Amino acid sequence: MAKKNIIVRSIPSGITFINLIMGFFSILYTLEDKFNIAALLILGACVFDVLDGLVARKFGLISKMGVELDSLADATSFVIAPSLLIYADLAGYFWTAPFISVFLAVMGIFRLAKFNVTEYHKSFLGMPTPAFAAIACFFVLTNTILSEWALMIFFLIVGILMVSNIKFPNFKDEAFMKYKYMGILIFSAVVVAFLWGLDLFSIVLIENISLRFFLIILLYFSKLVKRKVFMLIFMFGLLIITVLAYSSPKALLMLVLLYSVIASPLLQASFEQKKIQKNTQKKRDKK
Repeated sequence: MAKKNIIVRSIPSGITFINLIMGFFSILYTLEDKFNIAALLILGACVFDVLDGLVARKFGLISKMGVELDSLADATSFVIAPSLLIYADLAGYFWTAPFISVFLAVMGIFRLAKFNVTEYHKSFLGMPTPAFAAIACFFVLTNTILSEWALMIFFLIVGILMVSNIKFPNFKDEAFMKYKYMGILIFSAVVVAFLWGLDLFSIVLIENISLRFFLIILLYFSKLVKRKVFMLIFMFGLLIITVLAYSSPKALLMLVLLYSVIASPLLQASFEQKKIQKNTQKKRDKK
């Protein structure tokens, strides 16, 4: 029985190690100039990063050791691996590649350290490192081409967002679980579509239809959204991007991802509004 309990308690850490292993192999494939495989391994690590936390919370298996392992695995899979991938992808074209890569690595590690010493985890302060990793991977997978100055500004913004105090949604609350599972399925479907070699148009179709109809619209009509105006603004932005980039599947895939990450504080604002109103009412009652 005791042996069984040890095995059960080790499940979240085992999932974390899969995350770490995928990040490590991503680095190896990057060094072998197999950038697409490296990017897909990082995206796979993102899925396992979500799963280890879900399993640990679901079965009450959260531990200090698990938290530390998760942080170290994240540093490998979502900071070092994507930063190296960006460097390798840009090195042959831009002399600024090593500086961009080092900057992103420093910002990412600082972001993880900041998370570890922050007690309030109901929302993320700053863009999470898996979001940065996903942006880096899709940047490589879609072969996005930008000028050197545009690249520097783009990754400067990404780095600053990671260490900023802007609130990003966490989705750890039990009420968000079914939407989180749906998000994992959508993300996994996109990764599998890339692995199967589906054309980019089909991948964009899977992502956009799933994102809009099976996640955002359902979330909009749920009781979790306290002030729907923020959600409407978020949805309107997605619609504008779709209209502007519909003729280019590559641009649409990248822009939807970027917008979903950068504009996600709008979602957090829509979730927190009722709480703000309640606090205001309590202050009035005290007066």
